[in-house]
Amino acid sequence: MLKRLTIAALLITCAFADPSFEEVRKLGDQALARKDYATAIREFERLVYLYGSRPDAYNALGYACFLDKRYEKAIIQFKQALYFDRNHPAAQNNLMLAVGKRATEQTQELEFSEAINLLASTEKQYPNHSQSLVLHYAQGQLEFFRGNEAAGLKAWESVAQRAPSSGTAKFVQAHTLYAHGKPKQALPVMQAALAKLPKEPVVRNYLALILSELGKNKEAVAQLQKAEQSNVPYVDLFLNQAKILLKMGDLEGATAQVIKARDLRPDYASVHLWLAALHRQSGNNEGSRKEVGLALADENPPALLVSGEIGKSVWLDTDYLGVSPVGAFVKPGKHKLKVLAKGQPPALSEVTLGADQVAYASMSPTLQVETESVSQAVPSQRAAHSFALRDQGNRYWRSFQHFHTRPVVLLFWKVGDSSNDATLNALSELGSRFGTRIGCAVIHTDTDKKNQAISQMMSLPATYARLFDDGSVTRHYGLSADQLPAVLVVDLDGYIASQGQGVEGVAKAREALDSMVK
Repeated sequence: MLKRLTIAALLITCAFADPSFEEVRKLGDQALARKDYATAIREFERLVYLYGSRPDAYNALGYACFLDKRYEKAIIQFKQALYFDRNHPAAQNNLMLAVGKRATEQTQELEFSEAINLLASTEKQYPNHSQSLVLHYAQGQLEFFRGNEAAGLKAWESVAQRAPSSGTAKFVQAHTLYAHGKPKQALPVMQAALAKLPKEPVVRNYLALILSELGKNKEAVAQLQKAEQSNVPYVDLFLNQAKILLKMGDLEGATAQVIKARDLRPDYASVHLWLAALHRQSGNNEGSRKEVGLALADENPPALLVSGEIGKSVWLDTDYLGVSPVGAFVKPGKHKLKVLAKGQPPALSEVTLGADQVAYASMSPTLQVETESVSQAVPSQRAAHSFALRDQGNRYWRSFQHFHTRPVVLLFWKVGDSSNDATLNALSELGSRFGTRIGCAVIHTDTDKKNQAISQMMSLPATYARLFDDGSVTRHYGLSADQLPAVLVVDLDGYIASQGQGVEGVAKAREALDSMVK
């Protein structure tokens, strides 16, 4: 009798024993095969729970997350696999692929610095790994996207050295020829690069520049339009398209492209200034003044706008400013302005600019220059300053990401003010009222009391970004300690629509938002 009970107990124990690694792994693999990623992730999470020291378990979970496009979680799992086995080949390869994809995601969110740091730190861990070429390629691409051509070219040169038959190597060769004034020789090489990298917008961008240099402007525009379909944050696609359209005399088309560039990267003061010149050319003086105001919110004057002619080359001293109409920031002092058109004598003028001036040059019919003070050149309503600050999670929050898409409410405050609680509560109610139709940021201005600020904000609903300023942003907005807590609303054009203090400031913000948010 005792023997029978022992056998029965053993059978019960076996019935409830943990499944083997292979059994759970098979269930996860079967889910992956039918592209049921949610089930696969659940099975591999169970695998990690049961076999928490097995690197293959973490690698499997990471791969399922990768296929489900959950790249951040995938990176965590691949790193965990490498914690248990630093030389795990599949985890190393998968980590680099996931890092490349996550960096691309960050780029779409304009988090260029974070993406570059992620790529660089991963490459530093595995400098000689064959898959590190993926990281160098992604790093170069991101640098081109954010307008840093030199850094982008340097990263791609390192890829070309290790992969001399690659499309990247062809691109570097073509770029060198183009940079040395040899567009005819560069053209077939860049076309060969595109054949190997048909989805790469950077290659199409430079192919367009070469085509335009050779007078094939329609073909150049077609290349840029195709690159634009990739939906990447590559502002040069729009800016170069605008330059080529101006060469073709298409002011309306060029203006539309610069507006796209401005909406993509409203932190580029130079783009605002160029758009101001285009608006001035078309007679939209109010729009021109608004863009000058936005440009000067983030850059110091003097500024120069050249209009009156379309498609001519503009030079200031020995610097090429671009194709007219064009805007540029310049140094104070005396300058020689020159406007050139093929087959015509140059138009010349001297320009003297003070440190607080904006100059307007136009052909009417000779080259004429007028100047005015910044206070005359911009609207009375103050333009908001673009900024990037870190939140308590050490992630960036950028005010310019919200301009042109939704209004932004900014609260500047510091621990110790008796009206803080009421203001923060009122702001939470404002966030609940308008939801995702607005952006909301609470900016603490005393970094020495960051922990106290976090504690005070933790008791309130998280309806806004919680940021910390070292004083530079607060000063740029002209706010002193006795004006805190200060509440500002930035409208869709990037201008301050209302400003007030404490609860009354929130009430003014609500009134302003009611009129602009439908």
